[in-house]
Amino acid sequence: WAQERKALKAVPLGTFKPCVVHFLPVNKLSLVTYERNRYSAPTRCIGEVVRAEVYADRLELYYREEQVAVHRRVTGRGHTELQLEHFLAALARKPYAVTHAAVVRQLPEPYQTLRRHLLESDPSGYREMVRVLLLHREFAPEAVREAVQEALAIGIYQAEDIRQLLLNRCD
Repeated sequence: WAQERKALKAVPLGTFKPCVVHFLPVNKLSLVTYERNRYSAPTRCIGEVVRAEVYADRLELYYREEQVAVHRRVTGRGHTELQLEHFLAALARKPYAVTHAAVVRQLPEPYQTLRRHLLESDPSGYREMVRVLLLHREFAPEAVREAVQEALAIGIYQAEDIRQLLLNRCD
């Protein structure tokens, strides 16, 4: 052991990341492609190159040393992983996009019922739907989903009323 100890090197400083690093461009739809699957990035990264740290179970995206996204890693081909918060800025700028955006179509049921009701009852209902989605900037996603579900049960469809339900829960 004494002879081996002399030959040993010091443990390097820092941590070891068990991942593969790739530099991926963000396309005009705010998506990066890795192994024929697409993952969303924030819209501010469109046209830029992000660093993807690919682990066995997840994919982390970094833009200028800031972590901008974490997605579960999907297997197979042709899958798309979207996160609503990546598209909120774009939806705020272009509210009509809520009528056909893929990220909105993949939202769970209470949102789909609300979207259908708002678009059927008022031609400009898409604006109100965007206001509801923008509540995700202030509150946790699960809390917003529960508030939307509660609002639908009592016949409330306006973003400000749903926000009030969320504030009531916080108090």
